[in-house]
Amino acid sequence: PLEARERPFLEAIQVGYLLRAAALDRSAAAAPYIACLALTGCRSGEVMGLDAEDVDRAAGLLRIRPNRWRLLKTPAAQRDVPIWPQLRSYLPAVVAGPLFPGVGRRRGRPRQDRADLFRRVLARARALAAADGVAFPAVHVTPHPLRHSSCAMRLQTIDGAAPVARFTV
Repeated sequence: PLEARERPFLEAIQVGYLLRAAALDRSAAAAPYIACLALTGCRSGEVMGLDAEDVDRAAGLLRIRPNRWRLLKTPAAQRDVPIWPQLRSYLPAVVAGPLFPGVGRRRGRPRQDRADLFRRVLARARALAAADGVAFPAVHVTPHPLRHSSCAMRLQTIDGAAPVARFTV
């Protein structure tokens, strides 16, 4: 069993299976949602509340800020997040409004519960990985561990010819 503070963590290969499963999902929002979680380290609510105006493709940034779709957890949560090359192809080409309409918990709008979406994609990812002999954490996994996975994967990559960080995980 997990210690009280220990959280499940997804390795890069497991995140790959999660992205593959999301691409096979019936929801068009599944792959962009999972990719944003896995490749930015943003909170689920921050991703679900992204507006077209929050995506600055020219500068290569996602602007995490309060908007009409969501508030932020803390004032310090307002920030700019790089759009890594791997994420560019996943971002929906939305000109105005929310990036993920109908996904989440907004009153008076058609919606899809994001927790159900994540569970459905996770179940398929586990099945795909199991078929290839790749294990997933046996514990309940939520979108939150993708914040840690994102940071760890970023530490293991390079930016141009220079490492992003001196240390690897």
